[in-house]
Amino acid sequence: MHTRIVLLFIIIVMSAFFYLHTLNPLEVKFIITDEWTFVLPVTIILFAGFVAGVVVMVVNSLFVDAKRLMKDVREKRRRKALEQAEKLHKEGVDLLFRGKYDRAVETLKRSLELNPTSRATIVYLAEAYLNASMPEKAASLIEGYLGKNPSDVEMLVKLSGAVVSKERKEKVLKEILSIDDLNPHALRELRNMKLEDGEPEEALAYEKRLIEYCERHGSKECVEKQMETLKGLYYEAAQNLIEEGKLHRAVELLKEGIKLDGGFVACYVLLGVCHLRLEDTEEARRTWQSAYEKTGNCVFLMKLEDIYMAESNPDGMLAIYREAVEKAPASVALKLLLSRFYLRLEMVDDAISELESIETEDTTYRDILLAEAYLRRNQPDRAITLFETIIAGDDLIPIFICRNCGQTRRDWAPRCSACERWNTMRLEGYGKKVSPDVTETSIYKRVIQ
Repeated sequence: MHTRIVLLFIIIVMSAFFYLHTLNPLEVKFIITDEWTFVLPVTIILFAGFVAGVVVMVVNSLFVDAKRLMKDVREKRRRKALEQAEKLHKEGVDLLFRGKYDRAVETLKRSLELNPTSRATIVYLAEAYLNASMPEKAASLIEGYLGKNPSDVEMLVKLSGAVVSKERKEKVLKEILSIDDLNPHALRELRNMKLEDGEPEEALAYEKRLIEYCERHGSKECVEKQMETLKGLYYEAAQNLIEEGKLHRAVELLKEGIKLDGGFVACYVLLGVCHLRLEDTEEARRTWQSAYEKTGNCVFLMKLEDIYMAESNPDGMLAIYREAVEKAPASVALKLLLSRFYLRLEMVDDAISELESIETEDTTYRDILLAEAYLRRNQPDRAITLFETIIAGDDLIPIFICRNCGQTRRDWAPRCSACERWNTMRLEGYGKKVSPDVTETSIYKRVIQ
């Protein structure tokens, strides 16, 4: 059908040509040079122009078709390459998750060769490099990508985990913050780096920004967790300043920490220490006495003991103890500390009277103190009777227990060494047994000798 239409079109054109040629016999003379001229009928010129136009149209059509064909071929090859790249990508990721890192690297590299712009492949290949202990190659790969996409925060985060140099890592993390000023990963990493470098004040600044992020985007639990860390950083920063001799600045930070949490025992303890270092005993006394009234933590009474004893003023401390016991008559811990102080002052009868009045189950620490009191009254038999049921630790030292995890220790600490929680150590271990062998206990040795 198509051929017939073309043939009919040619017949019409030729008929029109001959018809026009018959009606227009005129000729046109063309002079090229003086010796070279030729004459053509007008109809021939018109027909030649028409034919030339048809030829140009056909040639252009062929060119467009050829170009489209080449494009289709290239697109087909590209799709085939992408399909192969996707297949290799999936295989590489599977190998990565299965822990076959070397094979994952080779497979993902082949995938990236077929599809060099694949961000996902770059991410997984970098991870495969890291797991295959090739951090330099991972960093180089990510840096190549960032050269074209410098504002890609997620890739900058990946780079911070790939670079080996500490200085380079810090630079990358700060670059992340220049793009995203509250990026939690960068803030957390920089905080930890500053802590490792012994620069808790700088760590404190990053932690405050991390809390700001949590307040904007996190949950209430996230904010509470970071606030707990912030309190600890105030303590560590102040402790670092004390070691550097910057006592006044340490006092400022500790007061800020106390404003943050009026019940944070560690800051109160260290604040009193600062005042003692500044030779302001009266301020240290006021700080610890006020802290005890606010928190009820017996560690402050033990700290005050040392101040009053250094001033040869035991009556002042006895007044504090007796007042505390009057306000909390059911507190076993207070009675034990008062009894311990009686023994320290050689007020043995008062100690025995106080200890024998304590009614509580599993009274290990009370028995330790009572055994010591009996020894000082030359009553070794009664002391031995107590030691038959207990295993004692160091002489006259109470047991502090972490309220979070139950860890026990013989001295107060600002932070539990087991669960690493702040402000959890309490004098609640008067009923707990300790682990040293009884034969290594100095009180027991004195009883049996």
